Amino acid sequence: MTMTIQKENKYGYRAMILAGIVLVLESLVRAISINNFVVAKSTGDISKHYADAVIVDWSFSSFLLLLVAIWIFFLAPEIRKWKSTARKQGLLIGLSIIIFSGVFWSRYTSSLQLPVLFLTGLLITFPLLLFSGSYKKSSGAEKKPKGPDNSPSEKSGPGK
Repeated sequence: MTMTIQKENKYGYRAMILAGIVLVLESLVRAISINNFVVAKSTGDISKHYADAVIVDWSFSSFLLLLVAIWIFFLAPEIRKWKSTARKQGLLIGLSIIIFSGVFWSRYTSSLQLPVLFLTGLLITFPLLLFSGSYKKSSGAEKKPKGPDNSPSEKSGPGK
């Protein structure tokens, strides 16, 4: 049985969009849970000396997670077009999420966000590896040469 190459990478595109949505939702959950730290600061569960730094770090991590989701949304159309550079970036993001969440999940097994993050990394990585042979190699050969006036070069000759 041979696999036929599709014109568009619909599976990879849909997986990236779904992963981006999950990451946006995870970012929102993290942002909303900042209130827990504010309450913990006021009740003394977190030292007042460290509480502000924890709140800033938590907010910053929520923002960075949102930025990763936005990056994935920008990569999705390029994944659909089988672009190799987008695949490499997607693999970097997916594998990083898998490693990060897997290591922390093994230490903090009661976390609910870490398994979701781990599965999101798999959602990103699996289609990129499954169809790896179909991605276009990026090279400068695809670009048309330009003439001195930055327009595509044309054959010049007598009478033209």
